Amino acid sequence: MNRIELDNRKKSIKFLKDMGWDAMPMENKAQDGVPDLNAAKGCVELWVEFKIVEEWPKKEKTPIKIQHFTPQQKAWLKLRIPHNPYCYIIIQIEDEHFVFGVTTYVLECLGTTWTKRQIYAHANFVSKDLFEVLDNMQKGIK
Repeated sequence: MNRIELDNRKKSIKFLKDMGWDAMPMENKAQDGVPDLNAAKGCVELWVEFKIVEEWPKKEKTPIKIQHFTPQQKAWLKLRIPHNPYCYIIIQIEDEHFVFGVTTYVLECLGTTWTKRQIYAHANFVSKDLFEVLDNMQKGIK
C-alpha cells in the first residue's frame, strides 16, 4: 500500500468505528489478495480494497490503469461475490473517490478497459469527500 492508501484506510477505519462498526486493517501474508479493510456490524461483514490513481490520462479514450491491482486481489474478491454482497473497491483518482460494489463485470473491466467516462458511469458513488463516500456505502448496507 502506498502512503495515500494507508491514510485512506486509517481514516476509513476511524469513520466506520464512529458509526458503530468493528473495523480493522487487514494485512495477511498467509493468503495473497485479502482486501485492505474488514468491518462487521450486527450480522453484516464488509470488505474494502483501496486503490490510487495519481492522475487521469491525458486522452479521454485511454483506459485507466490501476497499479498493484493484482490477479490475487481480483480472485479473492471474485470468490466472495456469491457469499457476501458487501465487498467494495474505493479508488481515489486525483481528488475524487469512486466506490464500486464488487461484481464479476467490475473485476474484469476496472483497471484494464474502462476510460474516465466509464469510471464515472459505473461507480456506485463519487465524491471529493472520502467520508461522504463511506457514509453512502455503509447506509446502503442492510
